[in-house]
Amino acid sequence: MDLTGAAMAIDMIARPVTLSRPAVGSYVDGRWVEGASVTSTIMAAILAISPRQLRDLPEGQQTTASKLIWTRTALYAADEGSGRRADEIIDGSRRYRVLALHDRGEGGYHKAVLEEVVDRGRTV
Repeated sequence: MDLTGAAMAIDMIARPVTLSRPAVGSYVDGRWVEGASVTSTIMAAILAISPRQLRDLPEGQQTTASKLIWTRTALYAADEGSGRRADEIIDGSRRYRVLALHDRGEGGYHKAVLEEVVDRGRTV
């Protein structure tokens, strides 16, 4: 399948967003300490997720998924086995966490499902 046209369209609507990639934490004096996050600017297209795309997600993710992102930058979801936390995307005043990955080899793009991070005024 030739995605040249789709890649051109994604490049046209992509805009700069901030990628926050947390480092893996470690134990310090017997207590777990989260790693510091490293931020960078990437080009990405953030789009609404369609009802059909929501149905294709596992049941637990259907209620939290809110957007799709297309970018040429590899993204990471949380991995409990390695202790890695999910990447976060900051778009203006909104913050999203990478929920699920859908890598696309065609056109050099990475596609991921995002969930909005809402802290509701709580401190962590």
